[in-house]
Amino acid sequence: MNERISNFLFDIYDQGKAILEGVSGEAVCHKSANDLLTKADLALNDFFTHAIQTAFPKAKIIAEESENGTLGDELTFVVDPLDGTCNFSRGVKLHGIQIAVMENKECVASLVGLPRLDLVYYAEKGKGCYRNGERIRIDANISHEDGILSLSDFYHDEDDIEFDDQFKLVAALQGDFLKTRLFGAACYDFAALAEGQSQAYLCYYRHIWDIAPGLLIAKEAGGVYARLNGSEYHYGDESIVVANNEETLNLVLTKAKPFLRGA
Repeated sequence: MNERISNFLFDIYDQGKAILEGVSGEAVCHKSANDLLTKADLALNDFFTHAIQTAFPKAKIIAEESENGTLGDELTFVVDPLDGTCNFSRGVKLHGIQIAVMENKECVASLVGLPRLDLVYYAEKGKGCYRNGERIRIDANISHEDGILSLSDFYHDEDDIEFDDQFKLVAALQGDFLKTRLFGAACYDFAALAEGQSQAYLCYYRHIWDIAPGLLIAKEAGGVYARLNGSEYHYGDESIVVANNEETLNLVLTKAKPFLRGA
């Protein structure tokens, strides 16, 4: 990875964190029935897009609060200016800033910052995952019986599994895990997996800005993943399961089979 790009990511994160400290969590509107848009989302989105355009005028930007095209082969910055907006608006510390750098439709570097927890995760393809400058690795030896399963929100328009069956799948999995958790922010879910705080993450988010930054963090820490139906995951797919080892991943995929559409 170009050192200029990695330094740039840390620099704009620090600036974005400072902006976040001075911006209200007041909601501007409901983006959907289950999501908010705040002044902080808009301020950070404007800052990151302007900063990237200034430093890398030829790069493409895909940002959550902007008009976006499809992912191409060119250098692309994927930005989630404020992940976990509802948490942020309620004063919950589990929210963050996520940026991924893509080349040839592949994530080659990412930064996930949790400003209220003073944690910054950074990963480069093939070079490992780092938390506040210290390399971290997933503990693959923790079994699912002693593990935590974290969950994303549930969605009505999920192509892989009906809305009601998403809850039935969780019920089917509860006996296989010590606990289940819904943290309300993909940035924290992926960080928790990389840290070994959770051992599997069942996620129905599909936007690239929700997935790409954290997925590289988890992958470079040693995580394994697949689509809920067991096929290879591609950005934009309807679901993803990430785990600390193949056994736990396969357990979730096996338990999901009876609930998949068309099963």
